[in-house]
Amino acid sequence: MPNRVSIGDSSYIAGYAYVTENVSIGYALECLGSHLRQPIRMVQEMSIDDLHDALETLPWQTRAWGAGAWVDAFGTALWMNQHHFGLNGPIAPLFDWLRAHCKPYTGLWGDSTAAEGWLQPVNGFYRLTRGTYAHFGLPVPYVEAAIDTVLAHVRVNKGFETNHVNACNVLDIVHPLWLCMQQTDYRRADILRVIENQARLIPTRWTDGEGFGFALGDVAGLQGTEMWLSVLYIAADALGLAHQLSYKPKGVYWLRPPARK
Repeated sequence: MPNRVSIGDSSYIAGYAYVTENVSIGYALECLGSHLRQPIRMVQEMSIDDLHDALETLPWQTRAWGAGAWVDAFGTALWMNQHHFGLNGPIAPLFDWLRAHCKPYTGLWGDSTAAEGWLQPVNGFYRLTRGTYAHFGLPVPYVEAAIDTVLAHVRVNKGFETNHVNACNVLDIVHPLWLCMQQTDYRRADILRVIENQARLIPTRWTDGEGFGFALGDVAGLQGTEMWLSVLYIAADALGLAHQLSYKPKGVYWLRPPARK
């Protein structure tokens, strides 16, 4: 996760860095079968008014990706607090705000931009829903509109076969489509065509003994390898083939958070 997002108010920026650091440590501990010893108090103790102020301050119109990252960290922290300590905090107010501000005609938060098209809100949708709807197992609002928008984004980028291909951009279409598939069969055939295409393309970019580069043409590295393997797993899960893989992503890339013990 990035440790900074420009949202206008320095107190929220500092708070975001604090939350992401704790969430990152929490994910690492989850991978080791453990968890934070104390709840993340900043999110637990935030008032509804302060939460709404923070959400309203985020740059939804110009940098929806960064805005979604803020919600991702905040929602994940709330999930960790609830999962391990039985604390709810402002979970309901967060989802109330998200429902009220999701755009019914796109299913996303934020608008397209002249420079990047739907990249910011689509990638922001992934970050936002990963830390909230996916973690808490709740249906996303306006799911059919979201599917239409993500598929339009894929089409404009020529299927992400050779255009703007990097692990972030592809992860941020495959996971949203997978998530939407969990609650509707709308345009299922179109979704599966996109996912099948990515499942075919990704293995061709593997370098034996080294892994994946983050973007086309990059040398292989840890970031690219972990992200592309995660995308491939999500695609395999959507196609009913995940059981054939010898690995399962954990931590930040898990598909389904562990059940409460």
